[in-house]
Order: sequence, then C-alpha cells, then structure tokens
Amino acid sequence: FKPEFYAKKCPHGIGELGPLHNLSIDEDVQHYAAIQEYFRNQTRLGIPAILHDEAAHGFMKFQANSFPAPIGLACSWNTSLLEDIYSCAAQEARSRGVSHVLSPVVDVARELRWGRVDETLGEDPFLVGHLGAAMVRGLQGSSDGQIATDHVAATLKHFVGYAGTLGGRNRSPYPNGMRHLLDTEIPPFRHVIKTAHPASVMAAFNEVDGLPCHINPWLLQTVLRQRLGFNGLLVGDYQGLNLVRWYQKIGASDAEVRKMA
Repeated sequence: FKPEFYAKKCPHGIGELGPLHNLSIDEDVQHYAAIQEYFRNQTRLGIPAILHDEAAHGFMKFQANSFPAPIGLACSWNTSLLEDIYSCAAQEARSRGVSHVLSPVVDVARELRWGRVDETLGEDPFLVGHLGAAMVRGLQGSSDGQIATDHVAATLKHFVGYAGTLGGRNRSPYPNGMRHLLDTEIPPFRHVIKTAHPASVMAAFNEVDGLPCHINPWLLQTVLRQRLGFNGLLVGDYQGLNLVRWYQKIGASDAEVRKMA
C-alpha cells in the first residue's frame, strides 16, 4: 500500500481507485483496511472511502460464493430465495470491507442479441420489478432504505433502456419509442424504488431520444428524481462520461461533459 499513489489518484477527495483482483480473503481485508486508514487519518476531512464491487450473482471476488445467474434465478419466481442469496452476497462483501455493490440489473430483456441478458431477470416488467426488489432487500438487509451494519448499499441499474438498444449493441441508441420506455422499461425501476428503497441508481450507457442517459436531465431529474421519487446516490457506469465525449461526440471538453452531468 502506497499512500502517495492514493494521494495522486484522489487529490481533492474525489477520484477513482481500481480494485485488485485474485486476492485472498485476508489480503482483501488488509488492503481495504489500509485504504480506509489512509482516508480516515491522512486526509484533510477524514471522510472514509466508499468501496464498491460487483455482485451480479454473488460477491464477485476470489474465494466468494457464486450462485446461478439472475436469468436462471428468475425462473424460480421465488422472492424469498433471491433475498437470501443476495443477503449472503452482501455479508461476504461487507466482511471484506466493501460497502456498496453494483447490483441488481433490472433492465427488461427482450432483445436477445444483447450480450448481458444473463444478468437480467427476464422479459416481464412485473416479474423483474418484484424480483429486483427482493434482491435490494437482500443486499441492504431491509426494505426501508436503511442499510444493516453487515449489509451493503445496492445499485439499481441501468437507467434506462440499456437492454433494448438498437441491434442489442452496447451503447447504441434506444430505438423503441417513448411509450415503450414508459410502459416497459421504467416500471421495474418504479416498483423497486417505491418498495425497497435502493441506496443508488446507475445511469445507462445508451442514449434516449438522441441524448445519452448520463447527461439527460429529463430522465435523471424529471423522471427519476421527481416522478419516481428517488433521492439517493446517482452514479455513472464505468467510463460513462468519457464515452459521452469520445463515443457519442458530445461536449468540447471533459469539464463540459461533467458540467452537463
């Protein structure tokens, strides 16, 4: 662990630290503890880092339990089963020092060329919403938005239309129209937000009506914040803002794109 490396990566308390892979459980705990010690005791305000990881079908780390993919779990129609599985994943994550996971996926999967169908809970918005809510309850250890001390913050993703992109391609536009978006893609998010209160929501890579979700005020403010009542942490997908500039060709500079977001 090199404090000077972290000081360079997060010069003003905001930055990105990539995870280390294939560490044993003990090594993971020691590494995360060292990171938190640095931020608590060697930075100006002493604010701990939010350490996140993946939990698509179990905590995605070496020596952690791996369960069936969500598309398989969804075939059970068993909310209690999913709640138990994701509670286990949460406790494994928290035991190593992780407090925030990027799960569950509540995209509605009807475009089978999309390469992440296995991460979804299927094609029916009603089923996706109810199973997604069970996953959030399992991850957070409650249904009221409070995060149990041995559980983690859940992230509802990807808002919105990510599984229905043109040709099933990652980051291509959402082509299915506003009615389909409102009747099919958004209802699972609405149900999970209203009944399970996830701590965070992740924006999707794709664009809706010509504007990328990461910088789309109608989607993120009018729909998500005002209509769905979400008041938690809104996070971007990996490289999401960089892709707005370099892939979707919007913004003259990184600073301008971040201001849009």
